[in-house]
Parts: sequence; C-alpha cells; structure tokens
Amino acid sequence: MRVSLANGEASGGSTDVNGRAWVVDSIVRGAPSTKMSKMSISSKSDPDAEKKIAKLKGELEKSQKTVNDLVLERDFYFQKIVSVEHLCQEDDHKDSELSNRVMKILYNKEEEAAAAEDV
Repeated sequence: MRVSLANGEASGGSTDVNGRAWVVDSIVRGAPSTKMSKMSISSKSDPDAEKKIAKLKGELEKSQKTVNDLVLERDFYFQKIVSVEHLCQEDDHKDSELSNRVMKILYNKEEEAAAAEDV
C-alpha cells in the first residue's frame, strides 16, 4: 500500500484535521502472509512518522502471525473432527450407540449441540 500526503482535496482519500488529504493509491488485500509494501509519508508534517510507521508495521506483523497460527489450529482441529466422522461412518461402528451420539453432536446446530452435550 502506498500512502502519500497531498495539499487540498484528493479523490478516494480522506483529510486530517488540518485539511490535508491522505491519498491511498492502492490497497493490498490477500493472505495473511502478504508482505507490506513501502509507504511514503513526509516526515516534515510529522517528525514521529517513521516511529509510528515502524510501530504499525510491528503490530501488523504480530497480527499476521496470530492469524496464521489460528488458521493452522483451525485446520488441525477440523481434520480431527473429519477423522472422528469417518471413524463413526465405518461399517464396524456405524450402528453403535456411541457412534450415533457422536454423529448427532457433529451435525446438530449450535443450539441443539449445547443440549446434546448436557446428555
């Protein structure tokens, strides 16, 4: 993403309290692992801009790592549930009471699942 500071109004951007317009040339969206592009901000307008940018980049990297970790954890537990489902559907276990109860929990909606877990 490239951000530039311009004087006056700019289309597609927004203005700060001093009436200066922030022009956003492009927005980068994609996977959490997408690397951040360079940003250009005039340090004359804000002497702490570089510190703020570094801090925001650090926060972004931390957030991206958290998202990546959560995706890995979600996939891990989803695979466990799929394995349990396949086990319950095998011929040896298909008609067992335990298998039927597990399948009921897996396919119940959220409200019904809470009631089924109490049993």
